Amino acid sequence: MRAVVLADGNFGAAAVQRAIDFLIVNKGYNIAAAAVVGAVPDDFSLGVPIVFGSDIRSILDDVAAKYRPRVFVDVTEADLARKLERAIIAARLGIEMRGADYVISPPPVRRPSGTATINVVGTGEVGKTAVALSLIEAASGICKPGHASMQLDLPPHPEVVSDVPLTTESILSAYFAGRAVAGDHYAVAAAAGVPACGCSFAGTGLSGVPVSSVVADGVLLLEEAGAELVFVEGSGSSISPVEPDGWVAVVNQTATTDELREYADAYSVSSADMVVVTAPKRDNWKRTSSKKLTSAIRSINPDVPIATGRIVPKVLGNVKGSEVCFVTDGTAEEAGKRTVLIERQSGAYVVKSFGSETLGRKKALLGTDKVLLELGISNFGDWLKECANAGADVVFVAERFVPAEKKDFGAVAIALFERALAARKTRR
Repeated sequence: MRAVVLADGNFGAAAVQRAIDFLIVNKGYNIAAAAVVGAVPDDFSLGVPIVFGSDIRSILDDVAAKYRPRVFVDVTEADLARKLERAIIAARLGIEMRGADYVISPPPVRRPSGTATINVVGTGEVGKTAVALSLIEAASGICKPGHASMQLDLPPHPEVVSDVPLTTESILSAYFAGRAVAGDHYAVAAAAGVPACGCSFAGTGLSGVPVSSVVADGVLLLEEAGAELVFVEGSGSSISPVEPDGWVAVVNQTATTDELREYADAYSVSSADMVVVTAPKRDNWKRTSSKKLTSAIRSINPDVPIATGRIVPKVLGNVKGSEVCFVTDGTAEEAGKRTVLIERQSGAYVVKSFGSETLGRKKALLGTDKVLLELGISNFGDWLKECANAGADVVFVAERFVPAEKKDFGAVAIALFERALAARKTRR
């Protein structure tokens, strides 16, 4: 098997050569070259070509391009964190990383069609769906976008929705028919008016690729529905098993350097063509300006464009001047924090607010002009029934990402979309 050895310069040439000889004789490797990290004496030489350097990313990029190994073999004394960092870089290059007692393989991927796809990934509640909606809005001017979302607790087949009527009756009817109306695909289809697909999955590997999923089938269905560029949204640390034409990594501004360097986030950030830093979901108009976080992102992916902004509610209807009741995710206290955003964005007067955890409020829903019900919240179906039973006039609410620098965000996003679409044409 064709391999490149990754070694420390401070080991000395004799020690590295012994490791290479062992790998050739006892393990059967064909050692094409050695990548030597750190300072070395002038007379350092081996029986194979050597690439020297101090930046691990540049070294691995160089030897991968020049020698095209199937595996890297790490014979350094690097600690676990640095070994994982190197394995992440290798995985991004599609090359397996091996050590004395471990093997980390690049994630298995599929390309189901000629449709261009862009991964939207990020660990935890970072606002991936809100960012995806803003990306869809930006893409709508140059192509026909679609959206696929990885979700637990969905049927074993992809569920495509489009042209969702924004009425209580239509969505309640879908709910009683067993459709996953609380899913991200319903929120995106309703808010953006594009075909969206909910895709079930199970299990997640180190890189985030699931053990099983129907994402590839979902992308095919979206292509049949007319989508030319599909944004594939991951779930938690899980990412799409479909080989993407671009990556957008979403990071919460409260993330620490250590959190970013954990495998899932580090893999996403290192793979990203664009990093979006979001304010926490319930913070009121908080700008993202952390120099520490920017430095941490740059240490993983030095040249990646970084967009900052906040997640805000988007009312999908005219409620200006109305007295409304607002139902959002979380507790009543958390709902109260978001009322300022709702009032600023919609011109309504929020007289009551509830967290989705607080059911049984039929009487409280009466006495206001309208109920603003956020799509995708927990207990969404139960709240929908509660509103219907109370005879309440429901207006749905989605979330969107508002970039601090809209022009810059749009320019970077459009450039990414155009590259993805060009790659699609080349494949066809």
